Amino acid sequence: MRSKTPNRKQQEFVIGGWAESDKAKSFISHLFGSYENGKFICIGRSGGGFKDK
Repeated sequence: MRSKTPNRKQQEFVIGGWAESDKAKSFISHLFGSYENGKFICIGRSGGGFKDK
């Protein structure tokens, strides 16, 4: 009989910076990265809906 065990993929990451906005907002998105083989690489970005307040 096989066991049905949930399996989740996990990864640690850091916020490595932000992308500046060309509009009135101070920034448009956070930039995420992680370390692979001792080097910091960009994973992607997350943004939308950030306001000056």
